[in-house]
Amino acid sequence: MPAPPENLRVFVASPGDVAAERKLALEVINGMQRRWFARGKVTLDTVEWDDDLAQVPMAASATPEDSVIDYLGRPRDCELTVVILWSRIGTRLPNSFRRADGSAFESGTVWELEDARDRGRDVWVYRCTRPLEITGDDLKAQRVDEKLAQYRAVEAYFVRAFQNPDGSLKGGVNTFDTPTSFGKALGEHLEAFITRRIDALRGASPRAPAGGAGAGAKPWLVREPVRDYHVVGRAELVDRVWRKLRDGVDTSLLFLPGVGKTTVAQELLRERDKILGHFDGVLWANLGRQHVDSAELRAWGEALGIPAERMNSFDDKELWLRALQDAIGDRCMLVVLDDVWRTEDARRFMELGPRCVFLSTTRSKTVAKELGAGELVPELDPPQAFGLLCEVAPGAVEADPMAAKALLGTLQGLPLAIVLVGKVLRRAASEAHADPARLRRAYDEVAQAGRRLGLLRPEDQRTLGEVIELSFGALRSDAARDAATALSIFRPKPNAFGRDIALAVGEADEQTLEDIGDIGLIEQVGKDVFTMHRIIAEYARTRLPLQRSQALHRKALAFYAEKLRGSIESDPDAYLSWYRHEWAEWQETKDACLYHTAHSGDSVAGVLAFLRVFFDAFWWWGYYQRFPFCERLVVEWRQRELDARARALIDQVAAFQDAYPAGPDKRAGGDWVRAESALLGIRKALGLDGDGRHITGEDARRVRAFTDFFLAEARAYGRDERDEALRFYEAARSLFLDDGVSWVAAWIEFYVAQYLLERGEFADARPHALRSLAEGAGEFGERAPLAGRDSELIANDYRLLGDLALAADEVDAAARAHGRATLYAYVFQAIPEPVDTYTMDFYGEIVGRVAASIARCGSGDPRGRALALALHAFWRPWRTHCGIGDERDELNAALDAGDPGRLAAALFPPAPAVDAFDFIDQAASYSRAVLAVVPSFVHELGPLDEFMAEVVRTLAGGVGADGTALAGHAPLYRIDARKGRLQLCLGRTEFA
Repeated sequence: MPAPPENLRVFVASPGDVAAERKLALEVINGMQRRWFARGKVTLDTVEWDDDLAQVPMAASATPEDSVIDYLGRPRDCELTVVILWSRIGTRLPNSFRRADGSAFESGTVWELEDARDRGRDVWVYRCTRPLEITGDDLKAQRVDEKLAQYRAVEAYFVRAFQNPDGSLKGGVNTFDTPTSFGKALGEHLEAFITRRIDALRGASPRAPAGGAGAGAKPWLVREPVRDYHVVGRAELVDRVWRKLRDGVDTSLLFLPGVGKTTVAQELLRERDKILGHFDGVLWANLGRQHVDSAELRAWGEALGIPAERMNSFDDKELWLRALQDAIGDRCMLVVLDDVWRTEDARRFMELGPRCVFLSTTRSKTVAKELGAGELVPELDPPQAFGLLCEVAPGAVEADPMAAKALLGTLQGLPLAIVLVGKVLRRAASEAHADPARLRRAYDEVAQAGRRLGLLRPEDQRTLGEVIELSFGALRSDAARDAATALSIFRPKPNAFGRDIALAVGEADEQTLEDIGDIGLIEQVGKDVFTMHRIIAEYARTRLPLQRSQALHRKALAFYAEKLRGSIESDPDAYLSWYRHEWAEWQETKDACLYHTAHSGDSVAGVLAFLRVFFDAFWWWGYYQRFPFCERLVVEWRQRELDARARALIDQVAAFQDAYPAGPDKRAGGDWVRAESALLGIRKALGLDGDGRHITGEDARRVRAFTDFFLAEARAYGRDERDEALRFYEAARSLFLDDGVSWVAAWIEFYVAQYLLERGEFADARPHALRSLAEGAGEFGERAPLAGRDSELIANDYRLLGDLALAADEVDAAARAHGRATLYAYVFQAIPEPVDTYTMDFYGEIVGRVAASIARCGSGDPRGRALALALHAFWRPWRTHCGIGDERDELNAALDAGDPGRLAAALFPPAPAVDAFDFIDQAASYSRAVLAVVPSFVHELGPLDEFMAEVVRTLAGGVGADGTALAGHAPLYRIDARKGRLQLCLGRTEFA
């Protein structure tokens, strides 16, 4: 009679902020005992004190906690305790619950953790790294302090309980970011825990070699590799799989077609003596999509020593299976089941050897889970991929390493593809001495997706495309194959697409999407986020007719456009909406829109849409600093399949970007001739020259307006043609105003004023500066709430007005304007987001310009000293807040020396050096120090509205007088004045 199953009790402890993870933990635990390896061997009971289905009576004579203990037991009574923590430490216990040293437990969850740990039980702690969001409701209900206190209590407990004084770890913590990743990790950990318990119950490893029946020569039936190169990038994986197999753990190798699962299995078997020193032999079966045939069975029979005459008498598959089972007997053999498509096929083989250990390779996630501990066989990373190509085609790589690296970028680390194209390149390189152009043609040839897909794999004479087609053929229906094909329209890996668009556009339902992912044609890379490998997408697109492809791209474009309109771009031309250019979500969504526009059948519309996004983003950030998003756009579009006209336009954009001078000084550096030529070429190619008022289409008008502006800059600073520059400036401003983009129009007024100031035309410059300040004053100017003001524009305008006042000997007016300019530049480092390189550089530019204006007056000019003393008085509230005295010794010394740097340091709050600034650890703390000063300048900035006052109180409350955080990591944040929301991101995790 079989032994009764062992009962294992699992205690689940967590505060209330991880309800989703707690529910998932119960599902994983309860489902684990139904898995094949545990069924009939163990049962699992969960213990949780707040179980609605296991209510306990509360005794009047005892605390609620004591009553629960009496009926449900303590964590120390359970074989395993699972603790889940995120942003709450939990609720405190009564005073009767104390540690041995008399100290109180931080919460009931902490007591549960330590109760199990002190008894020596297994305790697994899982910590969530998700950002914490502080909502408007939290601000109104004044829950922010409580939320932050709970989070800091969690942080403090982990430091105390899991770190030694020297910072080293004294306990392990499992981190996760989503409920899905938590459930996956817990499932894998539980599987290993249960397997270990089962082995322990048997008294010894059930997989230990035992000799027994059939002892003698050890069978060695292995699919030997046909390779003339070394395997690259798999040593660590092979070692990890070997350790699992050695310990008796059935293992599954899983992932894409062509990723090298079989190669990993073959590589593991290279050390024959080591394998046979641990196992009683090795057997290999290639299952494939067809049922096992007689040749496969006969190979096993021969390896196991079954006489030929006996095998000849088998006329039934069951006779074969019984004979093989008898021949294996009680031996512990290593069995490789290659290319498993159905669990039941593998099960027949696993039943033949009850003491054997099995290594399976499969493309199906479901099959992998059912056959053993899963091991993902990943694509090769770029250095590994380059190493493999060097192994296969060393001469071709040596001849043109740059072409080799560019080619590998399109193969995305898929070993089969690298080997096949490598063999083409190797043959071409060997013939290059007779025809030097042969290798170049070979590189061009294999760069074409269609040519790559037709390359033959020598061991089975299948093409790369046919290898991938096997996965399509394994799907359950034509509808599923059509859906998988439709998903190929999305940008391939490393880009991703969401479940929502896959269902809405990709013609898939939930079950079909699951099936496509299970077979490895798509990969889940996050919660409800998927990707398709480039090579698989290339093959799938060969199944997709052009008209259907364009229709699907138009559906995808409509989906993403609606997503932008409904949320991120609800008011795209408002000042605060322009911050979207810095948000990863907007960048990804907009890039997806551009991609689908380019493939929807209208190449002109696609290029116009690209140019609008590029110039918008360049205006937002790239005008002063290189903007990685702009550079990435150009690089990605150059890699796309474009017609000659579109490719020429992208080249013109790249030329403009390279030629445009970086930084605020437009007369220094850059190549204005080349920049102007590129702009004129773009306008001519798209028919955007001539009278701009007659141009229609939102994208076309935006591109025309921005090219007008940048041509104005080229005429102003490249050619010094005043009238032409002013004409282009006005043309751009008028177009923006006509289209309702007053914020950009206000900035153009400032640039005109700055240009005229630099020319010494003070009287003409002043009206433009005043119009810039007045334009949209209630929307983004000084009449708007502080969180909605464009502090950068206001600072620039006031700095310019201060310079004009000083030139007119109006020192008091210059002091007022320069004071406000430096204050707004200081505030810009904290509102609406923490400091970054751009806002830090801008603050340095403004205070540097003001200090330089003072220094230019000279030590003997009373205007400079009067201006300096007035600014010193203006910034007195900051010094008072920071506990700094009002001494003027350093200011007087700086005035005497006429040194702008010393003047800036003596007058204004310091900014940390960019090159020594750790933005993860210091940015939010520095910005919170800035916010803490804001209420001291209410006379200059105006009274704070209720929302902004609460934001300042929340963010600045934990900052000391020296500007550093009092405890823990300062939170990164984002102030959204439009939605009345403050979003915090605690710890070291940045915004997505």
